Amino acid sequence: MNSKNITILGLVGTTALAYALFVGYQPLTRTSPPLETVQNASSSQYFVIKRSIGIQGSATKSIEHPPSSPATSTVSYPIVYIQLTDPDGTLSFDVKLNPGDDLCDNLVEARAEGKIRSLLIDDSYLATFGSRYVREINGYSNNWTVKVNDTRPEGCSLYTPKAGDNIIWSFGVFAE
Repeated sequence: MNSKNITILGLVGTTALAYALFVGYQPLTRTSPPLETVQNASSSQYFVIKRSIGIQGSATKSIEHPPSSPATSTVSYPIVYIQLTDPDGTLSFDVKLNPGDDLCDNLVEARAEGKIRSLLIDDSYLATFGSRYVREINGYSNNWTVKVNDTRPEGCSLYTPKAGDNIIWSFGVFAE
């Protein structure tokens, strides 16, 4: 290859990149329900996450490729809704529900998804009470209580939530 061929190849590559960046760009639009954009960690592909609530209270999230993508696959997974109340205020979000997850695992998933800043779960109560203990969430230690669909489980690892469950973690004691 001579220098002329290399120069032409460089110009073709630059033109293709410029076209992909400016002409091929199609912004995602917001519709109802809200869309979230997620970048695939192993590539530069972007996906759209649609929230939907299925029949009989089951809730799922669907991930599908944007319209400009040649792929047409959709992946759905179950979710639970979490509300977290501490002295800083109230956060509401949903997290992926993995098979066999308990309430402690839901918090671990929320931490992995970046929905909460910090989490410390203590296993020292397993032998005595048969459950793990939520020691700290977002910098607030001890005194965490939980409700699932207006019931109070005995421990965070003693309840297996179902898709669509409403889980409320509160720093302090719930009012009667």
